[in-house]
Amino acid sequence: MCMQRIVPAGIVAALLSVPLAAAGQGQDVEPPRFETEVVVTPERGETPRNLVPAATVVLEGDALPALPVVQLNEAVAVLPGFQFQQAQPWAVKPLVSARGFFGGGEAEYVRLLVDGVPVADAETGLIDWTMVPVSSIRRVEALRGPGASMYGDASVGGVIQVLTDRAADTAQVILSGGSFDTFTGDAAYGRRLEALGFMVSASASGTDGASVHSGGKTLTGAGSLDGRAGNTTWRWTLTGQHRDREDPGALSVQAAASDPFASDDPFRFDEVNRERVLTGFTVSHVGTTWQHRVRMDAARRSEDLVRTILLAPGLGDRQARALSTTAVGASVESERGFDTGGVGALVRTGLDVTREGLDTEYRPVAEDGAPGAPVGAADGRRLRLGAFVQSAWDVTTRVRVQAGLRFDHVNDEVGDGVASQVHQAWSPRAGTTVQLGDAVPVTLFAQITRAFKTPTLDQLFDPRPFPTSGAVASPSRTGTWCRSARPMWRRASRAA
Repeated sequence: MCMQRIVPAGIVAALLSVPLAAAGQGQDVEPPRFETEVVVTPERGETPRNLVPAATVVLEGDALPALPVVQLNEAVAVLPGFQFQQAQPWAVKPLVSARGFFGGGEAEYVRLLVDGVPVADAETGLIDWTMVPVSSIRRVEALRGPGASMYGDASVGGVIQVLTDRAADTAQVILSGGSFDTFTGDAAYGRRLEALGFMVSASASGTDGASVHSGGKTLTGAGSLDGRAGNTTWRWTLTGQHRDREDPGALSVQAAASDPFASDDPFRFDEVNRERVLTGFTVSHVGTTWQHRVRMDAARRSEDLVRTILLAPGLGDRQARALSTTAVGASVESERGFDTGGVGALVRTGLDVTREGLDTEYRPVAEDGAPGAPVGAADGRRLRLGAFVQSAWDVTTRVRVQAGLRFDHVNDEVGDGVASQVHQAWSPRAGTTVQLGDAVPVTLFAQITRAFKTPTLDQLFDPRPFPTSGAVASPSRTGTWCRSARPMWRRASRAA
């Protein structure tokens, strides 16, 4: 039986904040300096960094050429507080951890936004770090620690936002290559016209892999169109990707010592063929008293893959899978500033709505690589509703107090006779910042907040069958099979 999984994360932080320089560890180039006057990610609106009661870092896009960065995850890896395992996207996907929260490739505890649009997949919530060409990056902002009071589900370890280039007269080409026929090409071109502007970028990468059956290639294209009419600005973005990747599996110590370039035989058919499209449209209006922003986004992913799960060394359960996911969302945000008796105040409110869907089917794969008849199929739908309000008061010219609250409601409609589930969570937040001096920009801040993590659609009802204890493991043989029912688990999680 599947149960709700809500992961609380109580945070209490009292830190001394000074301008930081991210160390380009072991590099001769000057590292990027994480200094900026205004950030948008921590508060979902433009806010001076010294007034944010949370650890925030920024990487400007013009620092990227001085770093050995060819993928977005490598750029994020230089940010303090974020670590990547398996940083290269070949054969295995990059896995991010932040402040001790690590999903191990099966869940995500960090939220990624591209120009405000969430990138996580509707099925697993995992992030595809290859979806953003490096040439299109104008800035990377990161909030370390919980961000659920603004962004809801999965914002437990942190929130990362990539801001892409606005249209301008520019052109850029990046080329790199390496051993095993590895190559990366990245290019961007922009033009600013009188009434509007456009920006296009593309990247291609590929490798034969360091071992047998470990190659892959990725083609990504992105573009944006923006304009202004009076006090209203708008922007449309579109990203598409095609990706093929082989998986060689993991060799034992003895096998690697015998032939370090070999692959694990049960994985000889494992591969992923994926296509993804992500688009978003944002309209912002600045009035005399209120500022409003409306954003709409949509994503689609189609995938055919073969994946082997090891049951014992050299013995695996191999299944072919076809799946498609969709996500359509919208958000409305409003902001107003006040000046009451010399005390400044700010109020932000917002509403997020997302509808997600998943359709999937499994087939066993024989020893010759031929798929068999379907043995498991499912479809499910998820509706996300989230509403938040946040206020800030400038008690004095040096002291700001903040408070906020978000409510999330997640409703799952699971087919195949499985009952629907509802997940709900409140995410309160309170914080304060105190500026201690003018000559030396030192800020003391403290924050207490709560974050949560709901089960993904994959965790709730993945229909992949598995052999029982009395069945043989090879899909090419007969045996007793039963549908998987992944149990939900509660995980205590706290960070400071």
